[in-house]
Amino acid sequence: MRKVGIVIGTIILVLIAAVVVFVATFNVNQYRGTIQSELEKRLDRKVALGDMHLGIFPPRLQVQNLSIADDPKFNDAKPL
Repeated sequence: MRKVGIVIGTIILVLIAAVVVFVATFNVNQYRGTIQSELEKRLDRKVALGDMHLGIFPPRLQVQNLSIADDPKFNDAKPL
């Protein structure tokens, strides 16, 4: 029973280490254009994204200088 616990604990530690290495080395900014165009398509509004970062604890995606244009029906030049 103790060997099973050690194996399960080792697997969990390896998975946690893999997630930490992935988040530390993954550059989400290389997908900014794809994310921005998909948001524009789904929202039907102009979207501008700044620098982006992934976080582990808590799991998050941070976006700096996010700008979403207002609905064109309002005729307002300022973004949200």
